[in-house]
Amino acid sequence: MALIVSQVGCASTLTTYNAKNLMADIVAKEQTTNIALEQTDIDTVTDFSFRLFGQMVSEKKNVMVSPTSVLTAMSMTGLGAKGETKKQMEQVLYGGKDIEKASNALGGWLRNLRKRTKAKFMFANSIWMKDGVVTPAKTFLQQNADYFQPEVYSAPFDSSTVTAINGWVEDKTDGMIPKIINKLKEDETMHLINAVAFQDEWKEPYEEAQMEQGKCALASGATADVTYLYSEEQAYLKDEQAVGVSKPYANGFSFVALLPKEGVSLSDYVKTLDGKKFQNLLQTAQETAVDTRIPKFKSEYSSSLKQVLLKMGIEDAFDGERADFTGIQQKEGANLLINDVSHKTYIEVDENGTKAAAVANVGMTKTACALPQEKPKVELTRPFVYAIVDDSTGIPVFLGAVTNL
Repeated sequence: MALIVSQVGCASTLTTYNAKNLMADIVAKEQTTNIALEQTDIDTVTDFSFRLFGQMVSEKKNVMVSPTSVLTAMSMTGLGAKGETKKQMEQVLYGGKDIEKASNALGGWLRNLRKRTKAKFMFANSIWMKDGVVTPAKTFLQQNADYFQPEVYSAPFDSSTVTAINGWVEDKTDGMIPKIINKLKEDETMHLINAVAFQDEWKEPYEEAQMEQGKCALASGATADVTYLYSEEQAYLKDEQAVGVSKPYANGFSFVALLPKEGVSLSDYVKTLDGKKFQNLLQTAQETAVDTRIPKFKSEYSSSLKQVLLKMGIEDAFDGERADFTGIQQKEGANLLINDVSHKTYIEVDENGTKAAAVANVGMTKTACALPQEKPKVELTRPFVYAIVDDSTGIPVFLGAVTNL
């Protein structure tokens, strides 16, 4: 996720990539590198994930979000927030918890996850500041270094910076997302960016005999020809409105699919999910044989999250008169406010495994299936919800809904 920051009233153009590293003298505190999430932290992060996803899910198109990517980019920004702006961000992002402590826990979990998994899991952050416009406060840089270890650059914000930012995004998403911005506006002064890339094989890859052509019902009422992947899994999920299955990857992650029952819309079902309910679904999964049918699919998604975050309660950060990001700058200057938060994602699921990527960009300016029988079945032959979760915490690194194929 990338956060784009600009300043009201400032104007300039961009040229070539000629950026200065602002983190040369900043060293992350050693004691923050091995922070484990407590259950309350897990519930809080998962709860934010489903509140965000619930605002985005649609019956008309495939939606996919990386909640941890969005949360990281917004947290990087929130470390420079003060007053009511900070309170609102803390409430929406972490249920009112202190953003410094919560960022410490989130950053520690992500670093540990990257360290312990053998899956391809890239998680990177960067902050880009406009030359001569933003002089970052040392506390802001130090806290970001301690919790999120971003690369921080001062750049001319011309066309060369556009090339540099997009090149950084393409590199950190393993080429799955080639760009996050098309151009930089004259009043933009900062970009705070998170990028995540994931790739892992199934614990038990599909053989050719487990693949078959079939029809999938779409949300529009039409049907699509798809290739189904058949398997027998061992984790059956169920609540009052849906059935589901968890299929393990080889290296500490799982693909979780939830199929709303006939007559229950995706959006209505997702709104019933929160952190505790989703965690309970995972923790109470029945260990039983489950006949499973998953369609091969590929999906790309791009959206602005500004209206979503406004509805969730982050209001002052987007208001030129009320936004307080004075913690970002070393000295007084033009007020900063968030102009937009954009998000791009990519996923591909096939017989070998899954690869997925996401970028979050915050911009600132100056002022389908059968019900269970004797042997449960989860056949995704109509619209369904899915998640890629960290097995150790149950936190969804990616959340999506498939309505069209």
